[in-house]
Amino acid sequence: MPLSLAALNKLYYIQRIAGTDETRCYLASLGFIPGAEISIISAFSGNFIIKILGSSIAIDKALAKKIIITDLKVT
Repeated sequence: MPLSLAALNKLYYIQRIAGTDETRCYLASLGFIPGAEISIISAFSGNFIIKILGSSIAIDKALAKKIIITDLKVT
């Protein structure tokens, strides 16, 4: 499911990143890589504050839709 549909404060794992090569490279530079643990700290007006790799990062809904997550650990 896309990250934009995830519940707050629940641990998920990134399954894959959709979108163009540019989008995937940008998100990878922020730590959004398959297998990484991720959770939504806050969601407000289509913007999300995400906890990933010990950091908090703000992204918009368009980017959140490109991050495909699962609640099962990806190996």
